[in-house]
Amino acid sequence: MNDIKRALKEVLEDTKRFSQQSEDTVIQRIHQPQRKKWGVPFITVSFIALFLFFLGAYLWQPNQQAQFTRYFQEKMGDADYQVIFQEFNSLKDNDALVAFIQQEEDTEKIYLAYFDYQKKWRWLQTTGTQSKPYQGKESWTSTAQEPFMYAGVIDATEISQIIVGKQQATQIALQGNLVYWFAVSDKAARIIAKRTDNTWERLTELQSSNEPTYNIPIIDTLSDMQQVIELKTDTMDRGNREYYQSPIVIDPQFTKLERGDVITYTTQDGQQTISRVLGLPHETVEIINGTVVINTVSFAHPFMFATIMGETVYESYGEKLGTHLMNREAAKKTFFYSFPFTQLSQTQIFVVPDNWAGGVIEVISLGQVNAKVLGYKGE
Repeated sequence: MNDIKRALKEVLEDTKRFSQQSEDTVIQRIHQPQRKKWGVPFITVSFIALFLFFLGAYLWQPNQQAQFTRYFQEKMGDADYQVIFQEFNSLKDNDALVAFIQQEEDTEKIYLAYFDYQKKWRWLQTTGTQSKPYQGKESWTSTAQEPFMYAGVIDATEISQIIVGKQQATQIALQGNLVYWFAVSDKAARIIAKRTDNTWERLTELQSSNEPTYNIPIIDTLSDMQQVIELKTDTMDRGNREYYQSPIVIDPQFTKLERGDVITYTTQDGQQTISRVLGLPHETVEIINGTVVINTVSFAHPFMFATIMGETVYESYGEKLGTHLMNREAAKKTFFYSFPFTQLSQTQIFVVPDNWAGGVIEVISLGQVNAKVLGYKGE
């Protein structure tokens, strides 16, 4: 009770203003537990915990990289190799990208390998190419699944830059004028090269035998079932008025369709048009940023890439358009057009015109196909 009186004296010096309510207030204040001041200790503990966390991460990273070095050396065994590029946390945390040259009997190849760490290191995929161009042609290779890895060798006196998708490829100088390039993408991507004369072109496959020809045959003699028609459309125009500068010969009695065949078909609105078959029954089709992908594989054929009037490189086509911004934007949408992943049925095919800006890219039924186009009618 003495404590109460002392408190009352401190708070209420004038006894005339003392009341029962004031006494109750003071008693409540005395018996109320005081809050502990944790501010400074709490901040200190939090700072220490945060420091230890980052210290652990800092110390763990070199240990993880040391584990990778041992893992890679064990995997390579007695192979004769030289690492020319290594990067950790390349595409995501806890991964690694390595490029290395390996001697294999009488040949030398360069490999690009991708790894990730989930409790232990894993070698996920690899793509390799010859260390020198084959018969003067630029050689390159790629993987068929994510992450899509592209790599190759170029002659620096002929090619100054490689673009994969929209990113510039990493370049590593080799002996002489040769340069090893690579890029990694989460999607299938186009590959274009800027030549030293400042022109652009797409890189195609090493084997020229697989590249399609655009020399349209001349048909001098027709069978009883073949017909001659004229289609006034620029759907297949590659710069020389292909398939509409002269009458064309068609075969309505064809027995089989193959990839690359040119056909006529009836559209949903009843119009007859012309296009090229790229996807066959039971296949999966997709277009990613202007690159046609069949069964998850991107074929390096010219008709598998976005094309406007024979031009397959947006950068080059854009230079021709100059300052016409609206046309450039429309062209960009065409060159980087995407079509959703689609599973074709037994009775469906995927058609893509040679002039993407002049035709329709779509899935059609075999019942819509009218005929296979054989070529121009001879004189």
